[in-house]
Amino acid sequence: MSVLDSVKAMLAKDGEARKNAAAVMAVIGDKAKGGVQGLGGLVDRLKQSEIADQVSSWVSTNANKVVSSEQIQNVLGPEAMKRAADKLGVSAKEAGDRMAKALPVIVDNLSPTGRLPENLNNIGSELGKVLKDPKGKAIGAVAAVGVVGAAAGAVLAARAKAKKAKSAAKPKAAAKPKAAAKPKAAAKPAAKPKPAPKKPAAKK
Repeated sequence: MSVLDSVKAMLAKDGEARKNAAAVMAVIGDKAKGGVQGLGGLVDRLKQSEIADQVSSWVSTNANKVVSSEQIQNVLGPEAMKRAADKLGVSAKEAGDRMAKALPVIVDNLSPTGRLPENLNNIGSELGKVLKDPKGKAIGAVAAVGVVGAAAGAVLAARAKAKKAKSAAKPKAAAKPKAAAKPKAAAKPAAKPKPAPKKPAAKK
């Protein structure tokens, strides 16, 4: 599993972690609008600040040192904090609280061997995409099964509909005309009675 996958898996399991990570991603963006240039730029700024010691502990294999919301706000400045707060719809203090919780976890997960990957900005972009999806990128078989099941149901429904339409299109066979009844034979005329035989005249 890559370092990016480990962070994705962590965010998929923990809804609160997703909210906190969203605060970190909210501060990344255009410098002219108060943003920090990429996840790599954010980590670099933290390394060169008053919390450099804490950041070193997150990257190392030792226990993570905590950082306060006030320290995060001081390091990033009011413009960056306002950007994050506006994006999240929370106060700057709450945005700072969330970042203080998320940064140690994210940086720690991205440096399992005690070193940060070189492509931090690309990783930050991928995390940003994950966090924009309210359900998270479907990590886990349950979501996949749900999608496959829905697709199969749609296919079956389409087939049934097509079959119904096809049967309706077929014209029904015309009923065969019934054979006309044969005329009955005319009744034979009654036989004429035979004339009675004439009696011979009596002799005189």
